[in-house]
Amino acid sequence: GSSPMSLWVCVILCVSHTTSLPITCQLNGNLVKRSHELLRSMGGPFPRKCIKDNVMVPFPAVAFRSDGTDVLTMLINETFSSITSLFGDRDLPAEWEPKALEDFQSEVYRLSDDLGHCAKSHFLERAKLVETYFDKLDTTLQEKNYSFCAWEIVRKELERTLRFIVEHSADFLWP
Repeated sequence: GSSPMSLWVCVILCVSHTTSLPITCQLNGNLVKRSHELLRSMGGPFPRKCIKDNVMVPFPAVAFRSDGTDVLTMLINETFSSITSLFGDRDLPAEWEPKALEDFQSEVYRLSDDLGHCAKSHFLERAKLVETYFDKLDTTLQEKNYSFCAWEIVRKELERTLRFIVEHSADFLWP
C-alpha cells in the first residue's frame, strides 16, 4: 500500500484547486478548527498501550477532488454526519476529558446540521467513499469491542481527517 505521507500529498494536490461556493454552503471555519482542537485535546497523544492494536484506515482522498461543484462541501457534511453517527449513543472512553468530548459532539452536530441545508447533487459516488471510510472505522470499533484503544484509533483517524479539512478546504470555510 501507499504510505500515509504519499496519501496526504495526494489529498493536498487533489483539493488544492478548489473553487468558492455560494455563501449558503460555506462552513463556519472557527467551528471546524475548534472541533479539530477539541478532538485532539480530549485524549492527548495516541497512547503507547494502544500501539499494538493500531490499524490504518486510509482516508478517501480521491473523494475530495474538486470539480467546481458543491461536492466538497457535501462530502465535508457527510464527514460530520458520519462522525455524529459513529459516536452515537455508545459508551465512550472514560479516559477522555468529558467537557471536551461533549463540546466536540455538540459542534460536530451543529456543523452537520448547518451543512444539511445545502443541495446534495453530484456527490453520491464520492459520498460512498466517505461512507466506506466511516464503515471501516465502525468495524474497527466492533472488532476491538469498543475498547479504549479502539476509540483511540478512531480519535487518531478523525483528528487527521479534520486536520485535512481545516488545512485544505479554506475556500469552503468562512472565518
